[in-house]
Amino acid sequence: MVHGFHAVTGGPVTFTHVSAEFIEKNEVALPIWVPREGTPYSGYGAVSNARAIAAGLSFRPLATTVADLLAWYRGLPAERQAEVRAGIPRDKETELLKAWHAQQA
Repeated sequence: MVHGFHAVTGGPVTFTHVSAEFIEKNEVALPIWVPREGTPYSGYGAVSNARAIAAGLSFRPLATTVADLLAWYRGLPAERQAEVRAGIPRDKETELLKAWHAQQA
């Protein structure tokens, strides 16, 4: 999914895959990730959508969704764009990545 986002947004990027255990141990709250077990949301991605598809559910390409969201976001006032409401702050991300790489060395 993140590679799909990058295909639309471009720019320099480095992806670092960390373990679920690391995320849980450091209590990282990510907007698109939940542990596979042990929370009220666990397993939400494992529900079949077969009935919805049979009833006519259709899907948009990820690139279309990302491009539309980016256009919407860029149309917001600058002060709203500066207020991040999802994800983790960059300084916290930097700290976590340093800790991850240190434990991998």
